[in-house]
Amino acid sequence: MLKKNTIQIISPARLHFGFLEINSNYHNNSFGGIGLSIDKFYTKIKVTKNVKIKIKGKCLDKASFFLNTFCRKQKIKPKFLLNVEKSTPQHIGLGSGTQLALSIGRAISDLSNLNLSIKKIANIISEGLNAVLNKVKPGITGHELEKTWKKVISKYGLEKDSRIGYPVGIGYPPTWGELTTSFRNGDKNILIENMTFHCIPALWLKEYGIVISETFVVKKNGAERLTNYDQKLFDLEDFK
Repeated sequence: MLKKNTIQIISPARLHFGFLEINSNYHNNSFGGIGLSIDKFYTKIKVTKNVKIKIKGKCLDKASFFLNTFCRKQKIKPKFLLNVEKSTPQHIGLGSGTQLALSIGRAISDLSNLNLSIKKIANIISEGLNAVLNKVKPGITGHELEKTWKKVISKYGLEKDSRIGYPVGIGYPPTWGELTTSFRNGDKNILIENMTFHCIPALWLKEYGIVISETFVVKKNGAERLTNYDQKLFDLEDFK
């Protein structure tokens, strides 16, 4: 899946013919619904990642309400430019509000990668981690390694602003990490042979976080891992 910055959605209007009793003999009364899509009238929106919220076009009050409500419920910063280019006529039974709300929610979900599975994110982390390990060599900086990681995850529309690695050694409480250099944007400290680091490119999402990490020594020919454990997300099914 390539990184997305803009999504356009076109949603047709619909006529709702009401609820129907599917089985009159069923004691709990089972109901269903039926409707019809109408492509003559439609809602058309374009949503783009932005530095702040901005809404233009038609139905501004409704669009603002739907966008802000969805972002608040999903705990997403509303940094989007929303352009409602066309809207279905309102208050005549064509579902204009429903179609607008669903279109906005779908666009934000896709732009924010809310549909990525845990296993997919784990694979992305592993890909980024190994890209960093393959880049390690004496003379490289933490900034360059963090840039390598960011290049991988940006392909999937993911972001992480915090550091992804730190040195380990003879540390003092409250941490075993030596607070000297980090794999982060702007860190120009140079890695030297026989330095030891913990690379921890974790991603923290709304309901969970995923961490796949490696501790390694900087050697002349690259990174030497201190373990050979599998870099993967273990599923309970693996142990049955």
